[in-house]
Amino acid sequence: MRVVCQATVPGEPTPKKRPRCGRGRAHSAEGQKAAEDAFAWQVRAQNVGIEPATGPVQVSLIFYSRYSAGVRPDRQADWDNLGKLVSDSLNLIAWDDDRQVIDVTLRVIRGAAEPRTVIVVYALD
Repeated sequence: MRVVCQATVPGEPTPKKRPRCGRGRAHSAEGQKAAEDAFAWQVRAQNVGIEPATGPVQVSLIFYSRYSAGVRPDRQADWDNLGKLVSDSLNLIAWDDDRQVIDVTLRVIRGAAEPRTVIVVYALD
């Protein structure tokens, strides 16, 4: 395995919002594209010159959230929605398409003093 991309993105981890339906079709929730672009920009800035992996990849994600378990349940994001935002944000940066992700290790640490997201992407050559 070789590291393709790694980054620490500061700030409270952002979940992917559910698409909204209207006029017979689904569309992204308001602000979703901006959240994905901001996340991608942070990762790209820490990995200047990387080439997206073309084969299968393994991803390690650790989300550090300031919201403790049970304290603000309305502020606690589901682990799968946190991962989905990262997955979609890293298309054409860490990999060509998120279908290449075949193995994920994901942790959510609540009550963190310094909210952030830590990502490491490994190519499975």
